[in-house]
Amino acid sequence: MKGGKRLGALLLAAVFSLTLGACEGNGGVPEESREVGNAGSSKGEASVGAESSGENRERALSSPALSSGEESRTEEQEEEMLKLQVTAGGKEFSALLYDSETTRALLKNKPMTLEMNELNGNEKYFDLPVSLPAEARNPHSIRAGDLMLYGGSCLVLFYESFSTSYEYTPLGFLEDPAGLGEALGSGSAEVSFQVSAE
Repeated sequence: MKGGKRLGALLLAAVFSLTLGACEGNGGVPEESREVGNAGSSKGEASVGAESSGENRERALSSPALSSGEESRTEEQEEEMLKLQVTAGGKEFSALLYDSETTRALLKNKPMTLEMNELNGNEKYFDLPVSLPAEARNPHSIRAGDLMLYGGSCLVLFYESFSTSYEYTPLGFLEDPAGLGEALGSGSAEVSFQVSAE
């Protein structure tokens, strides 16, 4: 009986360790742990391409931080979003950040220049040295230019659009991600984040 309990406990521990999220071990996200959620994204099966700035503006009016009873942000709320300048490959992108506990904690470290790693042909990620408050949920679809937190400490910048089954805490998005993939390049990339003076 003791042997059966011990075996059960070992199996439970093994399953639990396999389900732990990305951005840990081997200096980054284990590819096998997230490829399922990004099914086909790097191969174009679920890819929907880069969004136009008009479609990205709609994202500003549909904050992930809204309660279920609210349909969209007002123009005034959109103006209150924090503006961020993201620089990659010598190209500057304007981003909007949601006003949340997570983004406020992230910006305590501003400005930041990070060496972000490549994953799945659709994202760059960086393991932050500290965990941030997270409110993860499944967005169902990722859009090029989305900036999200995976787990509590993995900062992710997506440069392709695709469907996902993974849970993220939305941080914000690039207003016009055109050329982002090219600017980030194929391997790791140096990306700077700085609050805009505007």
